[in-house]
Amino acid sequence: MRAFHRLLGIVAAVCVLAALAPAGVAGADEAPPGDPGGAGTGGTAAEDADGDAPDTADQDPGDAGSASDLPYDEIIERGVVSVEAFWAQAMPAVYGVEYQPLAALVPWDPEDVSTLPDCGGSQPPPSSYVDNAFYCPADDYIGWDDTGLFPRLYEDFGDATIALVLAHEWGHAIQFRLGIPAGTPTILLELQADCFAGAWSATAMPGDAATGDEPLLLPQSDVDEAIGGYVLFRDPPGSDPLGPNAHGSAFDRIGAFRDGFVGGVERCATFMTDGYAIAAVELIEADLETGGNVALDELFDELVPPDLEDYWTINAPDLLGVEWDPTDGFRAVESGTPATCGDEVIEPARLALDVVWCAADDTIVWDRGELVEPLYEAIGDFAVASFLGNAWAHKALVLAGVDADPIEMELRSDCLTGAWASDLWRRERTSPELPPEEWTGYIGLSAGDLDEGVAGLLAVQDPEVARLDVTAFARVDAFRIGFFSPDPSECVAD
Repeated sequence: MRAFHRLLGIVAAVCVLAALAPAGVAGADEAPPGDPGGAGTGGTAAEDADGDAPDTADQDPGDAGSASDLPYDEIIERGVVSVEAFWAQAMPAVYGVEYQPLAALVPWDPEDVSTLPDCGGSQPPPSSYVDNAFYCPADDYIGWDDTGLFPRLYEDFGDATIALVLAHEWGHAIQFRLGIPAGTPTILLELQADCFAGAWSATAMPGDAATGDEPLLLPQSDVDEAIGGYVLFRDPPGSDPLGPNAHGSAFDRIGAFRDGFVGGVERCATFMTDGYAIAAVELIEADLETGGNVALDELFDELVPPDLEDYWTINAPDLLGVEWDPTDGFRAVESGTPATCGDEVIEPARLALDVVWCAADDTIVWDRGELVEPLYEAIGDFAVASFLGNAWAHKALVLAGVDADPIEMELRSDCLTGAWASDLWRRERTSPELPPEEWTGYIGLSAGDLDEGVAGLLAVQDPEVARLDVTAFARVDAFRIGFFSPDPSECVAD
């Protein structure tokens, strides 16, 4: 986050990516040095979806190839069968073109030069194959680091992540089969491939018409775990979204995946006709000095709570139809101890997962040692800020008389938190009752903050102690809807 002594103009814009008019196929003849086919997994950092997702809460994956049960080699084998079967159906149905299978699959060992394939007659340095996977259009194959990248993804993010990476690379193969308009931004191709991966994954959910002779089933918990890989395979904060190797932020990549998951290949096809909106925040010199993070004490004592009070004082009347009642206080509890809330007790397990608004005494409560400090140290300041925003949003919903089940309240709170984040991003807050000189927060988003917010939602999804049966996937989606919605009151509409 950025803290200011006064309001400053911040470079923040919705960048609508668009394909240019068709003028041949770009990149189909040769691989650029260092990035075979221009369609790899993407760089690692620092080193509007509509509709409902498939309902799988009461479905049992059984024994038919659940990704949770599969060894390394089998997840690759079944993933390939499933993705190919998916495109054999989807490509003619959506594009009117028969699907042609790939020429080859090429796993390699970066330390064994004899296993490294060339692409169109050229071969980058061996270092380009380390921790990489790509589609080579010239020779029509998908290859991957079989001793480093895939085994590590398998161990760190779960077996389903490997299937999603393969589905992403297959997306590039589909793009080249269809023909890519010359001059199409690389990031648009990458986000569409993420969308294609999401479209495939929805068909692999338990209870759906899974494709392939031996269906690969992806329980929702596997998908939640797998999309954590997007936090790894994201562009560094502040990267040029129109750069030649841009793949997108975690915020944008997960959004594209979700669009495909909900809207199918039909939604992904619109990327080339209608473009795709992303959120871009410029990296400034101050961010380089601070890493984009303010001190934790400053965040709590001077910045986020006052800003949230200002935001809701200004916006509650229009968004929710009520006047804001100033919050009575904010308090931390000793790590691992319960908190009193009127006559009730907030258990440590809940405080380890969430910042909580206590309605009985109108205070915001958090566990600094179990939740706040770990989020701040491992991810960054906006991971913490987004949890604070959620607590204020929950209070706002209650003040507005919103009556919904706990899961719906959680998602609506996430949506309103996204609307607050969008306000920080745009810095266009105005109010005749509260002029700018009386605002106390003076904060804005820094490069990477949206990824931190996404990473925070993913980090606390512990199925053993989670208080609600709501997926990280759904929470990220709700946050994005609030962020991009031109009318945040949609967050509370029935």
